[in-house]
Amino acid sequence: FAGGIVVDYPNSTKAKKHYLVLSFERAYKAPAGLTGMEGSLLNGEREGVRVADKDPKKAGRKGAPPKKKKGVGKTKEWILHKKETQRKKGKDTRKDTKYTGRKRPARF
Repeated sequence: FAGGIVVDYPNSTKAKKHYLVLSFERAYKAPAGLTGMEGSLLNGEREGVRVADKDPKKAGRKGAPPKKKKGVGKTKEWILHKKETQRKKGKDTRKDTKYTGRKRPARF
């Protein structure tokens, strides 16, 4: 076996990546990692590629129904059920009062 570690963008703190390269050849030499110059050469080779103007995230959402909001509000029943399950597990929970799950007054 032969191999080594290849580091892409060694001078970068965010884009640095480490790869473990293994081979069965004895005379194997690990490939050189990418540096800033080689990355710009790769982008230069892509000049003939056509790129769509639309945002890919919004492309498939045209006729889709709107998503429901999660966690809009917890009901009093949900809170009481949650407290009861926590008590069954042996956890410390506050006792149920008339203020449990109440609506808070609107603020300016």
